[in-house]
Amino acid sequence: MQDVLLGLLIALLPSLVVAHNSDEDSSTTTAFAFLVARLMAVLAGVMAAGLLASRFVIGSVLAQLSASGSRELMTVGAVAICFFMLLVTHTLHISMELGCFVVGAMVGSQRHELVSDIKNLIHPIRDFFAVLFFASVGMHVFPSFVAYELTVIIWLTLAVVLIKYALSMAVLSCLLPQKTSHVRWIVSAGLSQVSEFSFVLASRARRLHLINRE
Repeated sequence: MQDVLLGLLIALLPSLVVAHNSDEDSSTTTAFAFLVARLMAVLAGVMAAGLLASRFVIGSVLAQLSASGSRELMTVGAVAICFFMLLVTHTLHISMELGCFVVGAMVGSQRHELVSDIKNLIHPIRDFFAVLFFASVGMHVFPSFVAYELTVIIWLTLAVVLIKYALSMAVLSCLLPQKTSHVRWIVSAGLSQVSEFSFVLASRARRLHLINRE
């Protein structure tokens, strides 16, 4: 869930830039509220357009590509649909991460056989981009910074893990039966980590001068 919310947070960053660079007055608050409302309206429009496209366009296009019997054409078509949606969301000043989520939902809502074929075809491409992503995330971590700020990093890590673990336990205690305590412990431990996409969010915020390197 936190990975899905990343796209929404990145889409909100330009609005935060406006609020950060302006004086605190009623006009600034109004402008910020207008930008957020405009963003929500655009997001709703993109979701609605994606739903219609997945029902009336994407399915027929992918079915024709599958009927051609060409694995190369099917792969190129599926990747082209993904990049087209990324281009649309980027042009509308929405985060490309949300575009990835939308196009994944569009393709995943098709027939099971068609989705399975697409997954098998793009599996090597997904692994390739996953390697690039995690390598680029690792390049954001400077060993000198870790050495100098080791104490702060340890305390922040412990605070985040413990707070998220406690919140997860509280929520799951309300949702799950009392006899499933071991399930709550395991799920809470899995949810207590910080997503790797937090590095992406921090990098984008630093690029917009909302935060500094420290």
